[in-house]
Amino acid sequence: MKRTLIINLLACAFSTQAYFDGTNQLATEATVLWGNDILSGDSMTGMIDSAYAGGYTNVATFYGAAFATATYDTVSIALIFNQADGFYLGYTQHIIRAKAIFTDTLVVSGPIGTGSIAYSESIEDSVTTTSLHVEDEPTTIVTPEVLVTRRLYHEGQEAGPKTITFGKPFTVSCEVDGSITLSGTNYNNVISVVLHASYSIDLIVLDGDGNTLSNGFDIVSSSGAVFPKSPPVMFNHNDPEFIVSWHSITGVHYNVAASPSLVGDSWTQMVSGVVGNGHTNSVVISSLDEAPLFIRLEME
Repeated sequence: MKRTLIINLLACAFSTQAYFDGTNQLATEATVLWGNDILSGDSMTGMIDSAYAGGYTNVATFYGAAFATATYDTVSIALIFNQADGFYLGYTQHIIRAKAIFTDTLVVSGPIGTGSIAYSESIEDSVTTTSLHVEDEPTTIVTPEVLVTRRLYHEGQEAGPKTITFGKPFTVSCEVDGSITLSGTNYNNVISVVLHASYSIDLIVLDGDGNTLSNGFDIVSSSGAVFPKSPPVMFNHNDPEFIVSWHSITGVHYNVAASPSLVGDSWTQMVSGVVGNGHTNSVVISSLDEAPLFIRLEME
């Protein structure tokens, strides 16, 4: 007889609990503009991703590109400012900007009463700048301004305590906004700037006394995103085969890995490349000889 393992505690799938109606949204924007008093260029908007590239060639060549990507736990942007074929640009204003946002609705159930949420944040930034000019020539260097802003909102509030009522929905929104702006004219100077920035979050659940909870709760998201991320679930199995099920995000590729121990690099990928259907995905696992067995859900 096959047994069923529902990854519904630490890997955040759910079984028989009804999926609630909530607010979840992805939004991205990518913009490249140039000019003097009047700006040329364009801006593209989308949900999962947006991209726009443009530029001009006159006394020099300017190329700008902006990319934005959003998923329901990570937002990221990439910006490129590139000057070539000349030592000064033909316009005084150059703006490259990208923004990515996700908004999700979550419910933490299990405990009774009130508690709080602590958000752990993962930030990655990379900026590469190249500047070239000819020595002993009249030179004016105007450095592009590079800005990255990150915002995290809990129930519409950016600051303050993140109090929740167990079993009651709450919203979380995560945003990264970046820009490369050159205001002025460079003489005898060639500039290139590349920016990459990302912002991702995870959740830590605390009880009413401020103690961190490691079990005894479920987190269900309106989008189907997995919180907390990637911790294993222990299954003390007695059958040679059992079923692993989880609530999935449409189009996301999942792997299921197993290990007889949390010590060392002993994880074995049991199933790979399972495409999320937006509802419940299930796979059959032929168990290892050892018991208990730890199961980990991974997203590619």
